[in-house]
Amino acid sequence: MNPAEFFNFRSHTMRLRALLLALFFILYSSSSQAGPLVKVTTSMRDTFLLQGTEQWDVRLERQLLLRFAQVSVSDKSGYPFNLILNFMADTPDLAKFDTPEKMEKTIRARTEKFLAQSVEKTIVLQKVPVASTYGFYTIITDAKVANNPSPPVRDFKYLTGGMIRLSPDTALEYVLTTNDTDSTSYRTLLDEFVYKLVRPEAGK
Repeated sequence: MNPAEFFNFRSHTMRLRALLLALFFILYSSSSQAGPLVKVTTSMRDTFLLQGTEQWDVRLERQLLLRFAQVSVSDKSGYPFNLILNFMADTPDLAKFDTPEKMEKTIRARTEKFLAQSVEKTIVLQKVPVASTYGFYTIITDAKVANNPSPPVRDFKYLTGGMIRLSPDTALEYVLTTNDTDSTSYRTLLDEFVYKLVRPEAGK
């Protein structure tokens, strides 16, 4: 190798090292911004992954492997909210929520206890907007802060509670508290942490 070849080889090596170093920092930065990845396993066939972001803090609160897991999602900045996700194994041997009728009955029973403190005095259920599965939700308004334009921090006006079938083995219960029910941020939360988790075979 003549001197010119040596310096040319050294130059290529240095550029390669610089590129690898830059790639490392990009990947590290992306990982740091994304936040922790939460893994939920409810059956031998079902594992769900939920990713935190710069805006959303995602935490696994508790988990009984192959049975139940609770995940909380909260805001780091921007749109204020609180979301609780209860992943429930519902394999054929359990069959607690394996029909729309069973799921509807459960939601009504769990919502009734909030009616005394809400503006609404009856439960109005709506179907989830996912054609490949079944599920229902309801929205109730906290009477204490309903007419307050600036409610106390973390004292939210609205509670959206529902259940949805994610797969033949798993059902999801969710409770989302917010100060609105029609913003892009509200819809994005439900899309990312509820509706996008539905498996193609969920309603079968």
